Amino acid sequence: MRKIIFTMLGLCTALWAEAGGFQVVLQGVRQTGMGNTGSALADVSNAFYNPASIGFLESGGVAVGVNSIFSNVEFSPTLGSEVYKTENPISLPFYLHGAYGFGKDKAFKAGLSVVTPYGSSVKWEDGWVGQTSLEQISLRAIYIQPTLAYRINKQLSVGAGFQYMLGSVNLQRKTALPVNGAFADSELDGKANGIGWNLGVTFKPVEQISVGVAYRSEIKAKVEDGTATFSNIPNLQGPAGLSLAANFPNLANGTSTTSFTSELPLPAVLTIGASLQTNENFTFNFDARYTFWSSYKELAFTFKDAVAGSTLSASPRNYRDRIVLGAGAEYKIKDLSLRAGGYFDPTPVPDGYMTAETPDANTTFLSGGLGYKIGKLNIDASVLYGDKAKRTNTNVALDNRNAPVGPAGTYKTRVIVGSLGVSYSF
Repeated sequence: MRKIIFTMLGLCTALWAEAGGFQVVLQGVRQTGMGNTGSALADVSNAFYNPASIGFLESGGVAVGVNSIFSNVEFSPTLGSEVYKTENPISLPFYLHGAYGFGKDKAFKAGLSVVTPYGSSVKWEDGWVGQTSLEQISLRAIYIQPTLAYRINKQLSVGAGFQYMLGSVNLQRKTALPVNGAFADSELDGKANGIGWNLGVTFKPVEQISVGVAYRSEIKAKVEDGTATFSNIPNLQGPAGLSLAANFPNLANGTSTTSFTSELPLPAVLTIGASLQTNENFTFNFDARYTFWSSYKELAFTFKDAVAGSTLSASPRNYRDRIVLGAGAEYKIKDLSLRAGGYFDPTPVPDGYMTAETPDANTTFLSGGLGYKIGKLNIDASVLYGDKAKRTNTNVALDNRNAPVGPAGTYKTRVIVGSLGVSYSF
């Protein structure tokens, strides 16, 4: 019965892990094409990256875009020669930005952004060795952000935004039963919400240079009434049946359900960016993004009913603060814009804390993009490629019931993102 306790509580450590180890920084196709840089540019999409930058828009505008994420993960267990792969569906994070200028010289800008900075889908092939850790997960997080910016003068703009987060997660895996190698189907389903804010300053010492500093606060994502469901539990008689039923609350007709609450910090982010426009055709960007991952120390769940003898499940994370450095450029040829860039994203996940849904590693991203202007309409496209370093999960950490946080073995991940966006200035 000790094994079933480990596997049932291990299920809970996966919820929101994608949000801890993987940021979806895809809130502007133009920025993505330049290596996810450009936080100091006067661009309507910067309402999320740096709310002060929209203060330098001539009047206002709207931007909408969608991203297609194609990812593949391979896993080789420490013991064995097999290679297991994911069969991930395509993830489609999107964004919508709008800004409108008013007041004298339209120095004030009011904006609204709807973005998906966290979201992913992972599905491992049937029967893989880590099926008791994870079979599949679908995670969505939508931020709704009203923004206000004020251009104080030709050199300085300030901005602030309020953020409301809506999220959902569905996780499925197998739970090993001490009955002739049998497994139960396990599913966690929950909705979350939280609030936060961001502040920004953009300074133009001269016409050709822009410098921006922005801070996005931590958001505590709260799951108030999630549902944990265990199904296909065999109906056993005698002591074995009683022992099995004691670990599954509200068991009836082979199905057990209970509710849970949880809270996870989505970390604060400090961004510093600079843009240099050497002439009317060429722009160079440099961005540094510091994420306060260390706020993610553990993942804990409180159940309404005891699961495997306890109403609490706590799993350590102990993430580390990390800084992402990126550079990119844009070159205009009449109405056509050519873009390229790259950035290095060091993993916040310490050795031993990798999980099947967040097999994170140091990653180098390269990007390229195109833009075409038709009057006040801009059509943008970009491609982003990420190659995560091969990484072996050793010295696996244990949760509060001495269950491994993740399977031991070697992960290799590759990601390709295709993005398409349209913006209109007015």
